Amino acid sequence: MVRGGRRRRQRSPSPHLESRIPLTGRELHELKETSKEQETPEKLSSEDQDILNAKTARLRQKNNAKSWDHATEIIVQEYAEKAYGLGWMHHRASTMWLKITTIVTIILIILNALATVTSFAASTEIPPSPECQPNDVVRTLLYVTAILNAITAGVVALQRYLQSERRASEHESHSRLYTNYGRNNGAEIKKPPTIRRNALDVLELAQQEFSDLESSAPIIHDRTINQYRANFPDEKTVPELASRTFHITPFSGSLRGSRNRNSHGSIDGANAV
Repeated sequence: MVRGGRRRRQRSPSPHLESRIPLTGRELHELKETSKEQETPEKLSSEDQDILNAKTARLRQKNNAKSWDHATEIIVQEYAEKAYGLGWMHHRASTMWLKITTIVTIILIILNALATVTSFAASTEIPPSPECQPNDVVRTLLYVTAILNAITAGVVALQRYLQSERRASEHESHSRLYTNYGRNNGAEIKKPPTIRRNALDVLELAQQEFSDLESSAPIIHDRTINQYRANFPDEKTVPELASRTFHITPFSGSLRGSRNRNSHGSIDGANAV
């Protein structure tokens, strides 16, 4: 709108007024007052600035605490428990590939040692003059050496095809990544709601990180999955790889009631997913 030849500039809302959930009238008033004070930092002394920062931190803590409900806690908890299960399976897969690497290495060492011994024995039995023909012992040693060399070449080719050492390293790396993921998300929901991060930020980051880990993780063998089922038969939250049934329960409940806290400090209301 133009009045008196001048265009009136609309004032953009302060970023501190943005909130993911509705605030009460008192909290909204405190937030507006804090935003007004932050717009003129040059007029504030160092002591007033410290008080302003304390008010902002307190309001942020209240906002973060109200953003949490029981359903969100269950979702983050399930991500953490699934990550622990996948970390266990990747560790078992890494152990399996390390065993294969060890066995193949031992076989190659034995074959190389035998081939060296037979070759040395055959060289000591070779006649000094080229007119003399090698006897049956020398001929047998040469045959054995050739066979051992052929077997060694086959085992080396099999080792290159399996790439067991690289697979073991990849599985062990993802085992640590999944374990760290589960530990970090588990620690987040174990904190009191007043010192947690915003629930939507935690949930979005948990979903993104879990998707990134799954997209880059190596394939887990069916034998390892069966070992997980045998070792954790009563586990309620299992990774999708080890799940025999696929059932999703949609959210149901009152958002208003989900923000009510009980006497133990946890959040009640919404049904678990």
